[in-house]
Amino acid sequence: MHRQVTYHHAGHRGTGDHWGSAMGIQNVSKDVLLITLSQERPKGNDLEWAARQVRLRGDRHIVVDFSLVEFLPPGTLGSLMVLQRAASAVDRQLLLCAVSPGILRVFRRVGLGGLFRFADDRFTALKSIEGHVAHPKEPSSARLTEH
Repeated sequence: MHRQVTYHHAGHRGTGDHWGSAMGIQNVSKDVLLITLSQERPKGNDLEWAARQVRLRGDRHIVVDFSLVEFLPPGTLGSLMVLQRAASAVDRQLLLCAVSPGILRVFRRVGLGGLFRFADDRFTALKSIEGHVAHPKEPSSARLTEH
């Protein structure tokens, strides 16, 4: 389910399902925000913007899609940690999906693999969160990993 949304962020404005020059930010449903990272360095750190939105609104789970990323842009790990803290503080989930083996090694090497939940792909991540929204106390059957 997609909704038409107008976004305002860092002096920019966009209309439609997607927003952002370096990242796509999409409202997948009223409960889920999908952020698609790209290799291009983001303007005005959209991951931190998403963390502020989670803290202010407290009503969205977040999926961060790495499918377009070959290596981690500078600052991404720190921004993901901020986003994870914000989501946890309001009892929301943050899932990282389509993370390449090389990037997973970086997470493990710096000791952050256990902090995040990973899904093989966007579909699996969204299915897991949809299951959590429908039945918050029951574990989802979607294949998730913690590294």
